[in-house]
Amino acid sequence: MSAEKSGKLKVDKNILRNAMTGDEAALSVMFKQFVGEGENVLEAHYMGRDGIMGFGQKSFGCVTDNKLAALKIGWFGQMIYQDGYLEKLETGAIFQPSILGLYIISIFVVAGTLGIGILLLPFISRLYYRLNKSGLVATINVGFPIYIFANRSKLVLVNRLWRRAHAVKMQLQK
Repeated sequence: MSAEKSGKLKVDKNILRNAMTGDEAALSVMFKQFVGEGENVLEAHYMGRDGIMGFGQKSFGCVTDNKLAALKIGWFGQMIYQDGYLEKLETGAIFQPSILGLYIISIFVVAGTLGIGILLLPFISRLYYRLNKSGLVATINVGFPIYIFANRSKLVLVNRLWRRAHAVKMQLQK
């Protein structure tokens, strides 16, 4: 998983592919290189791709027994990892953009191009959600945000992850 000899963080392609299908073992392996020894991954999910038409970063979210974590994996070895201790968790917000704007834009494009614009609908949808983000933003301690992007279809997983993080925080405070 991590290539300590080369000094680079890496995710094996097979593990990444399995993690994107929801494989719990693969998700755990991905986050284990970042969390402390003895720390357990309680819940982790693939949240979708933040980008347009197959380009962009793959987004993952995780709750351990101490942290809320986000991992984005992009092209050419890009990795962005954020975490924060659950005991310092202050607030969170889950964003789900309205689809009304998407419908209005789509109608105008299709009508304005005399129906040919129907071929552009997948691109318009991706662009709309690229500009109107969905997912979870949690603040840790003095306003440090952890942003877990999620496709609109995976917002149920975001909500589940948020509830789990809050439950673990309550256990830590006892």
